[in-house]
Amino acid sequence: PLLTVQYADFAAWQRTWLTGSRHEALADFWRGQLGGRLPVLDLPLDRPRPSRQSFAGRKLAIELGTDLTRRLDGMARTQGASLFMTLLAGYAALLGRSAVQEEVIVGCPTAGRDRRELEPLIGYFINPLAMRVNLAGNPRFSELLARVRTTVLAAYAHAALPFGQVVEA
Repeated sequence: PLLTVQYADFAAWQRTWLTGSRHEALADFWRGQLGGRLPVLDLPLDRPRPSRQSFAGRKLAIELGTDLTRRLDGMARTQGASLFMTLLAGYAALLGRSAVQEEVIVGCPTAGRDRRELEPLIGYFINPLAMRVNLAGNPRFSELLARVRTTVLAAYAHAALPFGQVVEA
């Protein structure tokens, strides 16, 4: 079927929509989330860094079993969270403990296709969101999950501001 809109239509609409008080409200939110001193993830190294950076690396694929996935999803539902939020909380906890930090920022891509007419379009809509996770006070996992849930919902509610503009703000 013929497309009702083109990517250029979306870009023009976004430029028009993201102006004035709407833009400032979104930018204010992200300034609040990412203002102040940003934590730099300082993970321990398992071997010394080479004198010359090579960018040679490997990938490690990990697959969660069906039973574990069901149990994690069930735990998420009892907390009013999603499986994504639960996995993000676990990942943030792992990073925070490994780096001995009370705060981490995890970049999470979003599809950026929150309107039905954008779904069939070809184009770059992905927008990374910076999830700043507070690990202070050694919270129980249920408390951490509640913090992550709040962070994720707020980030998605303010996801309309492109990441480049978040960085500028």
